[in-house]
Amino acid sequence: MKPIYIFITILLIACKNSTGPILVFSTEKIVIDSIAPDSKQIIEFKLYNKGDRKLIIQDYISSCECTLLDLKPNTVIEPGDSLPIRMSIQTFKEETGTLKNVICTFKNNSDSSFKHLPIYYHTKNTPATSQKNS
Repeated sequence: MKPIYIFITILLIACKNSTGPILVFSTEKIVIDSIAPDSKQIIEFKLYNKGDRKLIIQDYISSCECTLLDLKPNTVIEPGDSLPIRMSIQTFKEETGTLKNVICTFKNNSDSSFKHLPIYYHTKNTPATSQKNS
């Protein structure tokens, strides 16, 4: 009978010490001082799994169609690993002199199944100059 109690005790301790997957960003927010209107800005950051189980990034949602990430649905990050992310922000001609706040929400399998990354940027007052081929 004692071996059963020992086994149950070990099992309970092991379960108690498990943290599960934990999604952490390499930055708390992304701030871009100035982007030219009608241009694209590429930003790089990392996603970390600080937990002890596989982290699955099921999908992401952006509050603006101007923000795209190179992240495939159901991407797995092993415990202790990180994943570099490239994000592109596309501005438009009519956005001169505006301040924009975009929220990227990552749906994942951690305790906080939705994790938000705020992105702030300010567009310049002058549009981007385009080069013409002569």
